[in-house]
This record gives sequence, structure tokens and C-alpha cells, in this order.
Amino acid sequence: MLLEKFEKQMGLSRADLVKFAQKASHQYKSYNIPKRSGGTRRIDHPTPALKAVQRWLNRYLFLQMPVHFAATAYVKGANIRDNALVHRSFPFTLRADFEDFFPSFHVGHVKEFLKRTTIPKSPLTEDDIDFVVGVVSRHGSLTIGAPSSPLLTNVMMFAFDSDMSDWAGANGCVYTRYADDMFVSSRNPDYLQEALRQIARYSAKFELADLRINKKKTAFLSRKHRRTIAGLTITPDYRVSIGLERKKDIKHELYEFCCGRLEPERYDHLRGWIAFVKDCEPEFFSILARKYKLELLSTRITSVSHRTA
Repeated sequence: MLLEKFEKQMGLSRADLVKFAQKASHQYKSYNIPKRSGGTRRIDHPTPALKAVQRWLNRYLFLQMPVHFAATAYVKGANIRDNALVHRSFPFTLRADFEDFFPSFHVGHVKEFLKRTTIPKSPLTEDDIDFVVGVVSRHGSLTIGAPSSPLLTNVMMFAFDSDMSDWAGANGCVYTRYADDMFVSSRNPDYLQEALRQIARYSAKFELADLRINKKKTAFLSRKHRRTIAGLTITPDYRVSIGLERKKDIKHELYEFCCGRLEPERYDHLRGWIAFVKDCEPEFFSILARKYKLELLSTRITSVSHRTA
């Protein structure tokens, strides 16, 4: 059914599609980017043709599957502020992380998941499943860089998110997962050690990935110290903030732009920061808007950026 729809929309033969999926692993450009914590992260960037197919699968397949409400990354209408707001009123938070998250989902896991999944009015055939598995994976596993990886892992993690969310709710805690980062917050710090044991327990029994907790990134956070949740800070008075350092950097870049001293290659970066602030800390955005007339300034940054491109 899925392949038939793809054939009709793209005007390709079944033989061409099969060949395309079989050769998909060779349609990537790989490079490393530095991690904030040190070291590098490998990115496998698909060719435009492969990326287009992966996005097609997102639209016609993965977006038709349920995502648990505790999964807050790559979900339409949700953002990192929403994720942080869930934990804002709790004084204690556990932060845990999965190691090599996307590559821990192998082709066998994806195939098993698709076999178990029922798509209303559009059941997947064996050929459909083989095609999807070939297109979304590289050398046997999911990759960082493919647009299909975030949505696919979200739907595949539904059972894990359900288990953790149910445990949290039964124990007066809250749980969210932002991609490979998990957060459990409580009013009682004693529950957080048990929460970590539950994450380890549900990870071990999870059948759709080889989930491994990155012990180096496990942290127990409290109101007395800086609590960072998916890149945002929960202040001691329970507000969500982008953090003092980021605020200083943004103010500096805005000042440099207004003085005509900001390098042209930084214009898009500054425009992105302005959008980030507006989305994540509206109060700070209002302060900047009054001081720098941001709506006008954003238009000016875009205009100058296009002229220098």
C-alpha cells in the first residue's frame, strides 16, 4: 500500500524504488561537529533525493503514528519551553541521558516495530517494510542527520515513555523526554534515585532499541543550584529562563549590530537568537523589544543578510 502510493506520487517504478532503498546507505555525506561537552559528534547528512524520501515517510507514515505526551522534542506545537514548564514547580529534578541514541535503533528493531504497527486504512506489506527500513537506516542503524530519525524514534519509544510516565504519576513525580534526554522531577529528592533505577529497568526490557544510560551525564538537580532542562534554566523562583550567559551574548550581538560592527556571517545567528528568545522567554524578549525595537531590527537584519549573501 505504501509503495503503491509512493509510485503514484513520484512516478517511479517498483524496481527503481527497491534499488533506491538498497543503495540508500551510500547516499550520505558524513562529517563531525564539536560537542559542547568535548569531543565530536558524527553527522550523516543524506543527499537531497534521499532526504526528500525520508521526509515523505515522515508525512505519510510516521506522523500517522501516536507519540506519547511525555515526548516533547520534534512534536508539532511543542518546544523546549513547554518541556521545562512541566518541571518548573518541582524543586528536585533527575536528568538522565541515553548514549548514542539514534544509532541504538537497528534495522531489526525498526522492522519489528513496523510489523507490530497497525496503520488504519493503509496496512504495511513486507515490501513496504523492507523499503522503509532501507531508506531510514545507514549501515544497519538509524543516524544523526536523517530527518526521519527524530520522528521514528519518538513513535518507537511510546512504550518506554508510557512506562516511565505511569511510574512518575503513581509516585507524585513528572516525567518528560526530550530526544535522548530524560527528566524526572519530584517534591521529594528520595524518589529520584528510584526514578533512575526505573529508567535502567525499562531500558533493559525495551525491545526496540539497545538503550544505554550515559552515566557521565546523569545529574541530580535542585532548586538551590542551577537546574538546566533541555538547555533552559529553572530559576530559584521557578521561572523559565534562557540563562544569564546567553542573555549577555544576545545583548552584546544586538549592540554590535546596531553599531555596525557585527560580522555579516553572524546575522543569521542573531536572527535565530531573537526567535529563540521570543519562543522561550517572552518576558526577556519584551525587554529587548522595547530597548532595540526588535520587530524593526529583525527586518533590518534579514534585509542586510540578504544583501551580503
